[in-house]
Amino acid sequence: MRRKRKYEDDQEVEIDLVADALAQLPSPPQGITTAPPTYRLKETIKDINSSVICKLAAYADRRGW
Repeated sequence: MRRKRKYEDDQEVEIDLVADALAQLPSPPQGITTAPPTYRLKETIKDINSSVICKLAAYADRRGW
């Protein structure tokens, strides 16, 4: 029983730490709608992929491929 109680206490501490960290984040500016997280993630991946493709193309040009 003691082990279970320790686990519950650890979980509560972690929850408090996460809640405190989230509270310190700046809130988004008013009037700007934020995209859903999935959309932002897809856009970020798209930007990264585009950057990698451009770098690979430039590298291939320099190597004469």
